[in-house]
Amino acid sequence: MRVLGLIIGAVLLSITVGPLAWWLATTPDLERNGAFTSGVITALNDSTTREALARSLVYSLIAPTLQVVIAILIALPTSKMQRPSLFTILLLTPLSLSGLVASLCWKAMFVPEAGPLAMIFRFIFGSEVSFLSGRSLFLKVLPIYYGDLALFLLDTWIWVPIMTAFFSICLRRIPSHLLESATIEGASILYRAIRIEIPYIASYIAMTLIIRWADAFRLFDGPWTLFGNSPVISYFSARVFSLTVISRDANAALSLSLAGLIITIPAFIVGSKVIRGLIERILHDD
Repeated sequence: MRVLGLIIGAVLLSITVGPLAWWLATTPDLERNGAFTSGVITALNDSTTREALARSLVYSLIAPTLQVVIAILIALPTSKMQRPSLFTILLLTPLSLSGLVASLCWKAMFVPEAGPLAMIFRFIFGSEVSFLSGRSLFLKVLPIYYGDLALFLLDTWIWVPIMTAFFSICLRRIPSHLLESATIEGASILYRAIRIEIPYIASYIAMTLIIRWADAFRLFDGPWTLFGNSPVISYFSARVFSLTVISRDANAALSLSLAGLIITIPAFIVGSKVIRGLIERILHDD
């Protein structure tokens, strides 16, 4: 059985890494001496590219984490509710749409003249708020624009419903006697959530976070549809696409892609270790 496991593991690893290794080995631009290093230096010397990489990295760690928290907060009080099958199917609608179609739907809501969300924000703040402009919310190390908020709302619309449905299914698997015992002992809803329900589904939460972190970093449809080739608000995948298709600098785009891979893998490993440590602490305290 162990030998079979090693064989299956080797096959999976080769399938996972093989296409990337083959692409790198057969790419003429990387065969030239120093092509990769010079490509990375050229790309990162551009301030727009540096900010795009930083913005994507920050977004991919913060936005999915907030979305998971929102999904859990919705799933906890609603997981025991009886829902018709059609309701669950409708929750899948945003995710089932093409990323481009979903982005266009929300872009229409951000149109300053007639977009519903733009009108709501104009009513709240008393002035025009253009989500698709470079207006800044915070001017710190990395400026956060209204456009970033627009992208977060779009991404939340796509992912929170399906994550809520997933966490609800996980919560329903908790043995009823655990919750009943806690209720008999007078445990509050908050205590049950923190000490029983969340620890029970902690491994599912961690796996969801890791998947969403990786998916958010390579986000392309939303940023490109909302911002295009804007030098003000740029995300990593959109910037790589711009270098490849518009600037036609394939070497810089390829080098930047690999540099992004080298940078993000350690970040995600550290993030997953932090999540695992928190889960183990919760379970140990429980």
